[in-house]
Amino acid sequence: SLEILADAVGSAEIATDAVTTVEILNGTIANADLDKSNIPLSGFGAAAAAVSLGGFQINNLANPAAAQDATTKSYVDGLLDTDNNLAEGYIWVGDAGGNQSAVDASTDGFMLIGDGTTVNSVDISGDIDIDNTGNAQIQADVVTTAEIALNTILANDIATDAVGSDEIVADAVGTSEIAADAVTSSEIATDAVGTSEIAADAVTSSEIATDAVGSLEILADAVGSAEIATDAVTTVEILNGTIANADLDKSNIPLSGFGAAAAAVSMGGFQINNLANPAAAQDATTKSYVDGKVTDVVTDGVTLIAPTQNAVYDVLTNHAALQTGVHGISIAAGKTFASSNSLLL
Repeated sequence: SLEILADAVGSAEIATDAVTTVEILNGTIANADLDKSNIPLSGFGAAAAAVSLGGFQINNLANPAAAQDATTKSYVDGLLDTDNNLAEGYIWVGDAGGNQSAVDASTDGFMLIGDGTTVNSVDISGDIDIDNTGNAQIQADVVTTAEIALNTILANDIATDAVGSDEIVADAVGTSEIAADAVTSSEIATDAVGTSEIAADAVTSSEIATDAVGSLEILADAVGSAEIATDAVTTVEILNGTIANADLDKSNIPLSGFGAAAAAVSMGGFQINNLANPAAAQDATTKSYVDGKVTDVVTDGVTLIAPTQNAVYDVLTNHAALQTGVHGISIAAGKTFASSNSLLL
């Protein structure tokens, strides 16, 4: 080394493979000397102590295979998700081994019932059934007359439309079976109660609650004039347009008192008879009134030489107009039209 000047040996002076571990001083190779991005971590010897990552992650790690392999987040998340997956409608129930077991609780109308050891999803059967809303229904033919004490069934015990004619034996319902005010319109199905279901004299006013009888509870043609109280029918009870010509006692209903006409009134080609003579300007006039006015204008010394129906007279101004077909007029000697009258030819 005494013969070699400082810095005289460069890379050109060192032969390939000339530098071995013997030539490298221990601790000489620093971080900066390493081409780290091209030196795989694989191939190093097993760690002789715990390796600190300095708070940094290990990325792009393969999922483990052996028991002591480092694991990944995806591997752990997958195991947790798989172990706790539960199909819709199922619940976890502990089994005899202390593990969780899935039980299907989704069957329509079924309920979870304990058997003293575990829980099962079972169908409810017997005298009642329960639907998927939790509504319990008594099954057909379960309740008979032996189970019902006299006068114990009140209005709130009977479901709407629950009692139809098929459920009632002829003459079975008398006054002693019906509590006062027990039967309202909601307890009676439409057309359910006919004469065969009601014993003679069974229904009195005390058995019928106030406002219990509506139109649905009354059979067709059941209400005659004897069933309708005096003044019971008002305009509210009469359907618009229901009253026809045949329903009116017209000869005893005066035309006076009606409201003013809302449109022109057609007489259908018929006369209006027994009309009083007009007083106001817009009053309807009568034949006698018109004839009197025409006589005042024409007959005082004036004679039409034509059929009189071809002359038109203004009865308000006493003017006369001669229409086609009038051949002339004759005025008696000493007679003239008044100055207020005129003649139009």
